[in-house]
Amino acid sequence: MGIENYNIEKYIPDDFLSTAWAVKHVNIKLAAGLILLVLYTIILTRWLGGL
Repeated sequence: MGIENYNIEKYIPDDFLSTAWAVKHVNIKLAAGLILLVLYTIILTRWLGGL
């Protein structure tokens, strides 16, 4: 099994894999950042409104 998998991986360029991986992680980071930003603004506006 290991030899066959290695042969398949040789045909896929490393640049393609690393680029796809990087893009996926950038999207996750952006989504997490947006969610945190929205939560922060909601908490901040409620706290300021509470004053």
